[in-house]
Amino acid sequence: MFAMRDEEAFAFCAFMFMTVVVVFMFLRHKLRTDRLRTIQKAIESGHLDEAARRSIIETLSAESRSQQQMWQALLSNGARIVRTVVFIAGWLTFVIGGVVFAGMLMFGAQRYEVQSAMIATAVGFALVTLPLAMREIDSRRTVRG
Repeated sequence: MFAMRDEEAFAFCAFMFMTVVVVFMFLRHKLRTDRLRTIQKAIESGHLDEAARRSIIETLSAESRSQQQMWQALLSNGARIVRTVVFIAGWLTFVIGGVVFAGMLMFGAQRYEVQSAMIATAVGFALVTLPLAMREIDSRRTVRG
């Protein structure tokens, strides 16, 4: 009754992930809107002294600066983050595929059953060695160029 094919399970997981992302974005937007509306009402009421107004403006500008700094840090470290994610995914694929491949060979699986584990191990190995290969290519370019 609850059995799913691979495509259905993937679509279900993708749908659940996107639902969580949309709810998070909606709640974050609602919180920011409510906070700004409250600050706007306080400023428009005219019952704030100059020190309170400066404090509110400084708080808003500090929040804006911190968000800009976060995005700048993410963009400046983007290549390193992507390289790390590719290496982790490759290492997991390599190790899990290798263990499954070895288990299939030890328990006498048929040739066509072993192919998927063999391919997963090869893809994992390629992803693990990709950063090394890219670094080697870059170093040879700088030597020649």
